[in-house]
Amino acid sequence: MANATTTSNANGSTARASWTEMEEHDLLDKFLDARNDRSMATDKGIKSKAWSTLVSALNKKHGRTLEKGQYKSKYTRLMQDYDLYKYITSLSGVGVCPDTGKPMMDDDVWGQLLESKPKQRAKLTAFRQNGFPHATICSLIAEDARATGSHATTVTALAAGLRDLEASHDSSDEDEKSVTTSTGAAQSMRPSSNGEGVTIRTSLPPTHHERVDRIKRIRGGACKSNRGKRKRKQDDDVAKALTSLMRVTTKYMKTKMAAYDKENDPSDELTGSDIQQALV
Repeated sequence: MANATTTSNANGSTARASWTEMEEHDLLDKFLDARNDRSMATDKGIKSKAWSTLVSALNKKHGRTLEKGQYKSKYTRLMQDYDLYKYITSLSGVGVCPDTGKPMMDDDVWGQLLESKPKQRAKLTAFRQNGFPHATICSLIAEDARATGSHATTVTALAAGLRDLEASHDSSDEDEKSVTTSTGAAQSMRPSSNGEGVTIRTSLPPTHHERVDRIKRIRGGACKSNRGKRKRKQDDDVAKALTSLMRVTTKYMKTKMAAYDKENDPSDELTGSDIQQALV
């Protein structure tokens, strides 16, 4: 594997390092591992000690002497590239080749896109020719580390949602068992004499307590109907989130397996086409 190099400017300052695709992938992979470790993660990134561990491990693996700031800068650029790739692939009418990850759109649309973003022409051209080999792992990082509010989707959040959903179903079952219904007018029976010394039972109008109970049952039925709608929506939301998470996670695991196979075969370097082939 060809190692990345670091060049120096005329004034002796360190210039931007060059990177292979495998080195980029390892950086993203180590970052994601740190994000999944609660002791290493912050709200939207990883702790300083996590960066130090990452730098040490990657420098040793690839025989480099890069500094923490260089790794951070490279990570930021990769995520910016992913943001651009995600933007163009989410445009109306744009598809993605399942084999290569290349955005698919008509030539005239590409022309308009290049004209609208002249500063990013080189990057857009690279996406058009090669796709973005790190799209899968970047999507995992982006959803976990940068999503907020209703867009946050993590394994922990999904598990909590499933537990809440299960508890909601259990509570609903208990409500069904505890609620009793009645039909017709409420009946209150009391003894009465027919004048011949014989006691009979007659129906009386519902008491205030019975009227209140009936209103509660009617309102309770309406509330249960609304709860049912909310639960169905929760079911759909959780199912969609799980499907999306499993699809992305499966692709990520295939990528890691491909990287592992290549790492154990030093004569063969993992390329972008290898990564894309693993995702098929």
